[in-house]
Amino acid sequence: MMTANTEDKEKEDLVRRLCDLIMQISEVLEKEDCKNADLLSQIAKNHGLSKTQLLILRHIVETASSQGKFFTIKDLAQYMQKTPPAIVPHINLLEDKGLVIRKRRRFDRRKVYLIPTKDGEKIAETLLSEETDPWFFPVLTQMPDEELTFLANKLEMLARIVSEKPETKV
Repeated sequence: MMTANTEDKEKEDLVRRLCDLIMQISEVLEKEDCKNADLLSQIAKNHGLSKTQLLILRHIVETASSQGKFFTIKDLAQYMQKTPPAIVPHINLLEDKGLVIRKRRRFDRRKVYLIPTKDGEKIAETLLSEETDPWFFPVLTQMPDEELTFLANKLEMLARIVSEKPETKV
């Protein structure tokens, strides 16, 4: 029979193991990001965009072409784990450059969809053709859909937890 102390100890050990795994993954991703960051920066610079704007554009284009779905600003903010006010300046710039357009729904004018233009699609295609996916992308594509969905859901939950970290005073 397990005691409360044993259960607490096992849970603490599991949490420490998860923290160690997260740190290992973080280190690998940081190294990977450095490799891709220069390429992303160059492509973004060539088009007068920030890396964030370039990644937003890529996501809008990929989602529109692969799923036939258009994002609202709220959807995009949720995907990026930001607030809509944090996303709007990026969308404004993409719209000013003629890379996306905003289209209101006919029956519910409160909903505004983000639709890539032909120029936006060209830039996103450039990004997609430049091998900017991390080295583990093909490995993940080999995983069964159920496992990918499970993993994505758990990582989204972890990302929410990490992004809600309380501010610490120094």
